Amino acid sequence: MTKINLGLAPYDASALSLSLLAGIQVGTMNTCLNFIFVFMQSLFTKRFSFNQIVQILIAILLGILVNYFYYGWLSDLQLNSYLVRMLWFVIIECFCAFGVFLTLVSNVASFPVESLCAVLIKKYPMPFGKMRQRVDIGLIALILMLVVFFQGVMTLREGTIIGLIIFGPLLILYDQKLAQYFQ
Repeated sequence: MTKINLGLAPYDASALSLSLLAGIQVGTMNTCLNFIFVFMQSLFTKRFSFNQIVQILIAILLGILVNYFYYGWLSDLQLNSYLVRMLWFVIIECFCAFGVFLTLVSNVASFPVESLCAVLIKKYPMPFGKMRQRVDIGLIALILMLVVFFQGVMTLREGTIIGLIIFGPLLILYDQKLAQYFQ
């Protein structure tokens, strides 16, 4: 998503902002951010489960993959057309939301931010997509605080807003239209 150069979805934009501020690779910061989400789950549930151990392993793998693709395999990728970049952004967002949906319906393991949303829903009942959207708003607020208080790099762009608007509703749409086929 970073290589598309339209801004990132709120989760990815917050990881990028924090990585630039801390001077570490974005995948490494992604792992750290996921560790924080696992820790927050433990605070709300007052326990640490096997599922959270799996989430930590997923977080480490995801961080390694992000670093590999961002700094290695895709390092020279350049898309010059704004329309092509926007199209790729929306397609990737749809695929990411579908991947999250699949992890949620599988009941095997899920990404830390989604697991935190699931924990929060138990305390504050609402559709999953709406909770995820609220978490994304919190991540955007974090980015704005980093910019204002620490002169961080502004990683919010049109892609961030598009991601905020479509990711949660896509999760709701996939759940309404496809969940019945995965039970």
